[in-house]
Amino acid sequence: MNQPPTPTLSSIPAELLCDIASRLPAHEAFALRRASRRICAELGTTAFAVRLLQRRRADECAELSASADAQRFLFNAAAPPNVKRAAAAVLLAPHAHVALSRAEPPLAGSIPPQLGGLARLESLCLDHNWLRGRIPDELGRLARLESLNLSNNRLEGAIPDAIGHLVCLKYLHLEDNRLTGCIPQTIGNLGSLVKLMLTNNRLDGPIPKEIGKLSNLNTLSLSHNYLSGTIPAEIGLLSNLQFCKLSFNQLIGSIPAEIGQLVRLQGLYVNQNALSGPIPNKIGGLVNLWQCNLAKNKFSGQIPNCFKNFANLNYLNLDGNLFEAAESTGSNGLRADVKGLASVDRMRFEPAIRESA
Repeated sequence: MNQPPTPTLSSIPAELLCDIASRLPAHEAFALRRASRRICAELGTTAFAVRLLQRRRADECAELSASADAQRFLFNAAAPPNVKRAAAAVLLAPHAHVALSRAEPPLAGSIPPQLGGLARLESLCLDHNWLRGRIPDELGRLARLESLNLSNNRLEGAIPDAIGHLVCLKYLHLEDNRLTGCIPQTIGNLGSLVKLMLTNNRLDGPIPKEIGKLSNLNTLSLSHNYLSGTIPAEIGLLSNLQFCKLSFNQLIGSIPAEIGQLVRLQGLYVNQNALSGPIPNKIGGLVNLWQCNLAKNKFSGQIPNCFKNFANLNYLNLDGNLFEAAESTGSNGLRADVKGLASVDRMRFEPAIRESA
């Protein structure tokens, strides 16, 4: 008596094949794609990927940040493109806010470009993970995005020009990565930006003058990079700026006089650069200055009288410069009116100043 033929994967109807595969563990379903071209095609459809995800989606999970599904599919290097597309559509599309910060285990691999298709997204937080690779251009399609936090990862490459398409963006956190190249000029398109955080990367080139267009900027943090050139005069146009952090770079030239227009500035940090020339008297316009660090540069001339205008100043560091002695100085070379500032809790002026000829 003839035995019926043993069914093979290639003989299973497409609908049944997809149903079986959707019930398998994700890694086994992905592995099935290698069985034959037909199976690869069947399991490569968006319809199959949606079924796979919907089977596994926990109904009780209201917050995406509590779900492991995004890690399992969207940030899975083994997941095929159709699964990633479906993961974005099924798991993320209903959400305006996606928070996968400090995931356990940490998110790894690259940022999926499929995230760029989430038209409703207003905030995307993927910080404090192990993400690598470049920031995908596709993120520039998130027209409603107000907050983007990719900090504390291992991202590389340049900041894409497409970042300038995010015209609703208020908070951009890219600090503590391995980003290289120049700050794109398109950054000037982000007129709603409140915080620009690029600290502790490997960025080089000049600070683009287009930064002067960011009229709502509250915090500019560019320290610990390899930025070169001069501080653009356009920085004086940032009328809402409260904190300006440019320390530990390779900036040259003088402090632009226009910086004195920043009447709301509370913290000015330009230490550890190669800035030179005298401190402009216009700096006296910073009447709300709270902390000022100009240390380890090549500033020269005399310390201007304008420092006496800083009634709120509690930290001043002028260490490691080339200031000349004035006629009226204290024991450490500071002018008497500066040394006597009652509000200054900590003042550093340690190296001997250069005596005028």
